[in-house]
Amino acid sequence: MRSLFLILLLQAFIVSCAGPSNDDSTNENPNTENPVDNSPGNSEPQPIIAPEIISPISDLGPASTHNLSFQCSSSCEYRFSYQSTANIDLSALNYAATNSYELSPATGTYYFAIQARDTNNQLESSIIEIQIEIDKDAPSSVSNLSIDSEQTETRSPSASWDLATDNTSISHYELSVGTSPGGAEIQSYTNIGNSNTGFLSQLQLEDAIDYYLNVRAVDIAGNQGPVISSSAWNIPGAPYPVDSLALRKISQTEIEIGWSAPNNNGIAITDYYIDYRLAEPAGNNWTSLNDAVSTDTTAKISGFSPSTKYQFQVRAYNGTSSLGSNVLEAETAPEDPFFEPNYFKAMNLGGASKSILVAWEDSTEIFLNDATSIVLNAAETYEFDSNLGDVLKSEKFFFVSGRLTNGSAGNNDVSRNANIVWSSPDWAGKDFLFTGTRNADHRVSVYSFEDSSVELFDGDSLIEQINLNAGDFHQFSISYHGGFQIKSDKLILAYMYSGGDEYAIDPKPLLPASFDILGIPSRSVKITTSSNTATANLYHSDSFTSQLQLAAGSEKSVNGRGVIGLYKENALRIRSTEELVANSNADANGYCSAPFVPTSLLKKKFIVNAKIDFIAFASLQAGDITVELPDGSTSLIPLERTGDEAFAPFKARTSGVPAGTKFYSSTRFQAWYQANGNTDSIADDDETILFGFD
Repeated sequence: MRSLFLILLLQAFIVSCAGPSNDDSTNENPNTENPVDNSPGNSEPQPIIAPEIISPISDLGPASTHNLSFQCSSSCEYRFSYQSTANIDLSALNYAATNSYELSPATGTYYFAIQARDTNNQLESSIIEIQIEIDKDAPSSVSNLSIDSEQTETRSPSASWDLATDNTSISHYELSVGTSPGGAEIQSYTNIGNSNTGFLSQLQLEDAIDYYLNVRAVDIAGNQGPVISSSAWNIPGAPYPVDSLALRKISQTEIEIGWSAPNNNGIAITDYYIDYRLAEPAGNNWTSLNDAVSTDTTAKISGFSPSTKYQFQVRAYNGTSSLGSNVLEAETAPEDPFFEPNYFKAMNLGGASKSILVAWEDSTEIFLNDATSIVLNAAETYEFDSNLGDVLKSEKFFFVSGRLTNGSAGNNDVSRNANIVWSSPDWAGKDFLFTGTRNADHRVSVYSFEDSSVELFDGDSLIEQINLNAGDFHQFSISYHGGFQIKSDKLILAYMYSGGDEYAIDPKPLLPASFDILGIPSRSVKITTSSNTATANLYHSDSFTSQLQLAAGSEKSVNGRGVIGLYKENALRIRSTEELVANSNADANGYCSAPFVPTSLLKKKFIVNAKIDFIAFASLQAGDITVELPDGSTSLIPLERTGDEAFAPFKARTSGVPAGTKFYSSTRFQAWYQANGNTDSIADDDETILFGFD
């Protein structure tokens, strides 16, 4: 009975503590189906969660040392250990506040176990065990290291080597540059990837210093292999400065310059750097021409204003930059149609009364004085009446010359007939030097493209001065022999012949003076300069050299070498400290002369408008000239020289080809021809310079 009473009493207590039932109509919040008692005495306890290790939680690859740090999801302390086998027992270790460890045993595979304990509730995490690779073994050295010779002042040579080996694997290779084997004071060790070739760039190297390129392998653990050094190398000495920078061609908006390659100091020139600036005001900053890398000795700069002066300078580069060249000042053409870009032009400044032209390619439409239109196919010729000042133009290349007759003699008197090449825009300038060597009076015709003042000098002595309007012609007459100069303040063309009104001897266009000229001394050559202190070095194509001292107002004669006469002589190159000109003299079968050419004006393509006795060529480089007859058949003529003189020119010659024959090469050269037979438009036996194109 006592037990039953206790049970009933307990049930009554439970009911009284439970409160009213859910359907009690006295509930103070009848719209709440599940009322919550948020009083502190009635909140349920939150679950206690064991800590969780955040890192490290994955296996770690090779390294010579692993610096481990630990984190967990709460405030923790840790115990850990490592060994060379898995399943590490941590139960005997104490927890500590340390949360990092440097693992750096010997090379091998290790297991690292870690456990965390929450410092608040003492709950423990599960044990995490990871595998760790320790690699303290360096890679092997590379082998068979070799370098090329492409070093420059800003880059090392390229190196190649046999791959290194390692107990794990190679991550990459490193290169350095120093002035001793293994040195890195020029360029510290630099990661170049895992290829077994490479070089370093963006260096600042100097010539005449020995450098070493050093290579080492680095494995994926960061271990560095032994350093292997190349043999000593140095950057080449700079080329000699360009000393023959000259004008090639102008238009209203473009200036084309040219130069001859300087001594390369034993290493091939790989590029030329070109700078330009406005000439006025003086001292303007240079602008570098952003052209492609090229060994071409010409450059065309566009975007200029008409009748504006600019200055140009060139530096040769063979891995090291040369000093700057002579500064060339050139002026863009005035607004005259003779200098229209994209047209080939020629002017009858020599006064030929009958002329003959020839076309380079099919469907060549040629305009005479912007009126008469002549359409020719390749190698086709056309004979026409011509007058002083006539101008031909075409979008395609042509060549033209004609005949001037003085006195009363017939066609066969060579002393009274001159083969007159029309003047190319390339031959325009402001200052002209020339010699008169026989049969005075010497007649010099000039044409002015602008209002100008033109002066004629004998040395420093003014002979005559004339003011010309744009489009005017004037002819100077000189009654004695010597070296002369024409100076103009504006752009002009000039042409001369000797013999006065009775004869027509030594006809030739006057070409601008230059520091470097090339030609063939048919029997001999006449040379003059405007300076009293000019030293000229002469180089024949048989490598014979000599030197001359020249003075203004005089002329020096130099005999040809080899077979003499009819342009069979060796070619001759003349390099001078001052600008000069030269022309052939007395080639043995007529009264004729032809100018030497500034090396900046050499071209790649020429065509003849008449059957020829001969055509002769000179160049600064070896090469083959292709001879293409009008029927399309071709043959090759080699440009040759003998001896080992670096500045000696190359020479070639052929004969007996018909009108319309083309001559072209990848090497720039100059051509002179002699026509065979007299016609109304051709004077027999006159050696004549040709104008060409690239």
